[in-house]
Amino acid sequence: VDREIKKRKKSAKKQDWQNRVSLLRPRDPVNPEASQHQKEATAEEYILCYLFRQPDALESVMERIKPEEFVTEFHRRVYEKLAEMLKQGYDFSLSLFSGEDFTPDETGRITGIPAKYDEIDISPQTVEDCIRTLKQRPMQDVDMSTLSDADASAFFAQIRQNKR
Repeated sequence: VDREIKKRKKSAKKQDWQNRVSLLRPRDPVNPEASQHQKEATAEEYILCYLFRQPDALESVMERIKPEEFVTEFHRRVYEKLAEMLKQGYDFSLSLFSGEDFTPDETGRITGIPAKYDEIDISPQTVEDCIRTLKQRPMQDVDMSTLSDADASAFFAQIRQNKR
């Protein structure tokens, strides 16, 4: 009984600390999920930056990662819009993201992605690592109700594979 009481107190204390820390994180109005999924959001930005620099690599990247595998809604929308525009034959330009699909703040954030990683060389191997990061995200981040039976089976097979 004493052990269980200690365990619960420790758990409550840990939860209280996490709640306090989460209040200190600045809210990002453009990409609010990024603070909860920092590692995945950075991986998504690397992928987007790579595609901004190498738009001809879009097909090979899209074969390995689908838009729905992006964790943050904002980055998913950017990825989908980029794919749509390039498939329609537009030449890549950051001005493709201005207009009715994105607010001025979102457009500013999009144009800031290449500037943020200007000094970093993002290779195809780096992109592959980022894709792996997104595909190996924890199970609680996946909405199981949206998965088909086949996707759910594949998802659980991947979890089993990762545990080995």
